[in-house]
Amino acid sequence: MTTHKFQVDLRGMIRLLSGHLYSSPEVFLRELLQNSVDAISARQMAEGAKAPEGRVTFELITPADQLPTLMVEDNGIGLTEAQVHRFLATIGESSKRGDLNDARRDFIGQFGVGLLSCFTVADEIVAVTVPGRKGDTV
Repeated sequence: MTTHKFQVDLRGMIRLLSGHLYSSPEVFLRELLQNSVDAISARQMAEGAKAPEGRVTFELITPADQLPTLMVEDNGIGLTEAQVHRFLATIGESSKRGDLNDARRDFIGQFGVGLLSCFTVADEIVAVTVPGRKGDTV
């Protein structure tokens, strides 16, 4: 008996999933906003009254002779490097579920696929984060 390993084209899989999960390419804006709102909620839960008022900004940068870039910035809790790998780079993983995969009502997004929607309009996503708001960037 010959054994073969199952192969997956990750880029193709992401395009397939994101193309079928979302009704239109514009939904990525909602997903990015939801991620920012959830990060702000997490910071407010962690810091209580010391947390600043939440802020989310969207900026479209259009350099000459290049494709436009959308920059989304919030002052939420941020992610550690390990959390980036676990929650952003693992399809279906979410920081917004409890230990037994119960949805946490404090957050909007919970399924670990929202970031996929960005691949309906982009080939690359760059994440810069300040974990725990302590100044370390990933």
